[in-house]
Amino acid sequence: STTTTATTTTATTTHLRHQVVFANAATHAGTTVDAFLRDNLDWLARATNWAKFSATAGLGVIHRGHVGAGRSLMAPYLPRGGGGGGGGSSSSPFSEGGALFALGLLGCGTTTPSPDAPFLLSSLRGASAEPVQHGAALGLGAAALGTADAAASEELRGLLYADSAVGGEGAALALGLLHAGAGADLGDAVAAAGPSSSSAAGAPAAPRSTAAAELLAYAHDTQHEKIIRACGVGAFFFFFFREGLKTKTNTASFTLSPSLPPSLSPSLSLSLSLSLFQLQAPPSAP
Repeated sequence: STTTTATTTTATTTHLRHQVVFANAATHAGTTVDAFLRDNLDWLARATNWAKFSATAGLGVIHRGHVGAGRSLMAPYLPRGGGGGGGGSSSSPFSEGGALFALGLLGCGTTTPSPDAPFLLSSLRGASAEPVQHGAALGLGAAALGTADAAASEELRGLLYADSAVGGEGAALALGLLHAGAGADLGDAVAAAGPSSSSAAGAPAAPRSTAAAELLAYAHDTQHEKIIRACGVGAFFFFFFREGLKTKTNTASFTLSPSLPPSLSPSLSLSLSLSLFQLQAPPSAP
């Protein structure tokens, strides 16, 4: 059990602690049962940096769907003053970022957009610490899943073009969530995305049909591998929720393109695999 694992884990086993936190969140997703976290506060207190981020974000998975209680539930961890970072009651920008991500996860898919989306957008605008930017971006993407909200898109694109590795990674993933289902063919987007073709920061929001190509184009321009990988995964979200995707032609050849940054290929390979898996229609009912 997760309780037994917690008692036998030492303070130095950071990776195992991280995995236990993920397993607990997945096991209790949507149940509101957070007894494990409350019963092991001393153990969780040993978490640092991104392990702390994940532990806090896991609350959003556990309490998913309970939108009305989200803000009060996450209040001890949320940044003060709309997301400035580092000055909230949690005293940790990693906990604050995780709380913002949790708030987005908590309402993801329940209403479109989640009622917490405006708060998350405000928090993103006020964030300065990179972990807070990262969490606010992911939370906003989850809360506004598939809406292509123009204000959210503009803010996320500005964070992406700031070219900060941690914030930009979150922005790239969030842009994919925000535009989920907007793409027509992943191969076409890759073909349209050449080096130095991305828009400048502050430009008008890209149309839904070209936003995926813009995201992939930025992967050519940045030097941060975190952002490059995130651009590939973010672009995938444009197509994962689509039905009737084109196959075998454009979609099947782009992963071997020599023009792609090496760090982008694994992300796009994942995108291709999951897109093709999605195309396998379930058997018809008798």
